[in-house]
Amino acid sequence: MSDAILQPAELRHLTLADLSAPLDYTALFGRDAPVQMEIGSGRGDFLIRYAAVRPDLNLLGVERKLTILRRAEHKVRYFKASNVLLLHAEIRHLLEEYIPPGSLDAIHIYFPDPWPKKRHAKRRVIRQGMPELLGRALVMGGYLHIRTDVEAYYAEIMRLLEACPLFVSVTPPNDLEPIRTAYEDKFLRHGKVIYRASFQRACQPAQVRA
Repeated sequence: MSDAILQPAELRHLTLADLSAPLDYTALFGRDAPVQMEIGSGRGDFLIRYAAVRPDLNLLGVERKLTILRRAEHKVRYFKASNVLLLHAEIRHLLEEYIPPGSLDAIHIYFPDPWPKKRHAKRRVIRQGMPELLGRALVMGGYLHIRTDVEAYYAEIMRLLEACPLFVSVTPPNDLEPIRTAYEDKFLRHGKVIYRASFQRACQPAQVRA
């Protein structure tokens, strides 16, 4: 990719064609700061709200649906969220080929598509093999934060992550709870239960749960 740094007025979404592996976050954001990533950033509601309260962070939003990503792009420009960059990519390939190991302070995955039909389960963001990729991307002691409104998917997520020796379960931080997606706002208005979980990247591999 070009070494030119994107200025706030030029903010746009990136594609893998714009990038070289491994990612150079300092070149991408134009500054050296801790990097956190949201997988499935959708219309950008969480990122915009989070960027406002954490200007000290570089925030990378990854979304595979281009039409939705373009809506987030407009919001990033409107709110002048200069510490947010949006990337159009498939997350597994991004984690395998582009994200440097031990480079992210936190990963956020909020209300991923549950793909409830059994034949579609392989399309889920969190599925067999994904916890290991997520763990590899995080710094030691880094965090993985998850929210969903689907109890069955939550149970499957917990099973996969609790079986992964790279993670230990921790209490979700209180300061993140008020920073919500538009989906979460809607679900709460309708009285839906939100399932939240946080995991920390183990400094020493935990023993696999039986």
